[in-house]
Amino acid sequence: ESKRITVANLVAAGGAGGTLEFFVPVTFATEIKASDEYPGGRIDATADLAHIGFSVPADFTSITTAVVVRFAEATATHRLNYSSRYAAEGQDKDTHQEALEDQDVAETNDFVYEQDISGILSSLAAGDYVGIKVNGDATNIPNDQIFGVRFKYS
Repeated sequence: ESKRITVANLVAAGGAGGTLEFFVPVTFATEIKASDEYPGGRIDATADLAHIGFSVPADFTSITTAVVVRFAEATATHRLNYSSRYAAEGQDKDTHQEALEDQDVAETNDFVYEQDISGILSSLAAGDYVGIKVNGDATNIPNDQIFGVRFKYS
């Protein structure tokens, strides 16, 4: 049974040099699980997936860092696929679609990993609504806990 997590409050935090950042947890997954105190979407089968949705702040001009944060649930090579869809109000929801597939990473159990997803947000603009999907793959089936997206921008 699929579960949903609702994000009630997002706060952008100021950083050095005018960089701002926010974190968005997994907002939907085929399997919601807590790994110790960390909630998220578990991906340990080909059909498993996790989604993260957010809107781009009005003061956005460019991406500094955009990563999906995950935790390994086993020591092995894990393969994940990442895709995005994004658009602004008044546009078709599929205006921008990009993918980053077959990302193999040798992971150590309980370690934290970040996957750069800035390449699948290449036309991002202030006011866009963004959907990110992370899913398993039949090759090197992952065993990961997807925590969310960390987004830094100027």
